[in-house]
Amino acid sequence: MSLEKLQNDFIAAFFSTNSQDAASHVKGDESLSAEQRIGIYRGSVHGILTQALEQTFPVCKMLLGEKFFNAMCDVFIDQHPPSSPFFADFGAKLASFLDTFEPAQAVPFVADMARLEWFRKQAWQTKLEPASDFTQLMETPEADYASLTFSLNPSLQLFQSNYRIDLLWNAHQLNNQTEIDAAVERVNIDEPVKLAIWKLSDELAIFNFIEDEKIKKHNKGKTLWDFLQAVSNQANLEQLALNYNCKLAAHLSSSIQQGWLQSYQAK
Repeated sequence: MSLEKLQNDFIAAFFSTNSQDAASHVKGDESLSAEQRIGIYRGSVHGILTQALEQTFPVCKMLLGEKFFNAMCDVFIDQHPPSSPFFADFGAKLASFLDTFEPAQAVPFVADMARLEWFRKQAWQTKLEPASDFTQLMETPEADYASLTFSLNPSLQLFQSNYRIDLLWNAHQLNNQTEIDAAVERVNIDEPVKLAIWKLSDELAIFNFIEDEKIKKHNKGKTLWDFLQAVSNQANLEQLALNYNCKLAAHLSSSIQQGWLQSYQAK
């Protein structure tokens, strides 16, 4: 028997109900059958992975309740077992899983909360490098202006939701359940957000573009959110100038000050 077959048999036992093949490699006795021994290992694997999900998605757990969350994790783990040798990668698919997990639809914003918590983790784990000196932009040869492109801060996560998950997450960081319940009551959950999450040395920052647009009364199609999406899609300076004209300088300045732009380069 090959090592690959042995490994696949145990993987099937840990992440499905098929334990027969794996049990054939295990010796049972009067106290525990081979299937029962496999079941203990399966329970340990699921327990460790559930703990990992609890640590990454604590607010999701609070929203769903511990019993529901743990049962959901069992289903998720079987459907999406770890596919990376890096333990920190586990949980990347939880938000998309919750999008279609019927029992969770009673809490329609929980999938976006999972996205928020995952993006926070991703931003926090990003290793920051020194940003370019943007004051040197003026020294770029004029012939290179048109092809100039920008790179975003590698920790920057951009996403949008139909729910005020940012305020809901904040409410769940309070000290006790009474304070949490009172803060949650004040959240008008049915408001859309466009969020940026990024790492600032030893802390995470979050920015809601829709709130900023309301305050500053940005024109549609020329918003800071759209600008960052264009930068993410590698729009060059000539394209940015055509689309944002008089707003370009302000958007560049805001993005540099916030730390959203990492570098620039001429192609």
